[in-house]
Amino acid sequence: MLEKVAAEFTGKVVVGKVDVDDAIDVFERFGVMAMPTLLFLKNGEAVDQANFLNENAFRDRVKELLAS
Repeated sequence: MLEKVAAEFTGKVVVGKVDVDDAIDVFERFGVMAMPTLLFLKNGEAVDQANFLNENAFRDRVKELLAS
């Protein structure tokens, strides 16, 4: 789902995945308490967080954040 939606926003957003076992510091930095968690970052700062979104909700949230 992430890759599909990311392809729709090529050049506008960067989508990445982080494995908790490989980067515990990232999870601690952003206060992630559950998996899966989607973090929306802007200029390195978290602007939104969701524990789960379906494809349409994810797409809509990306559009909202791009418009803000």
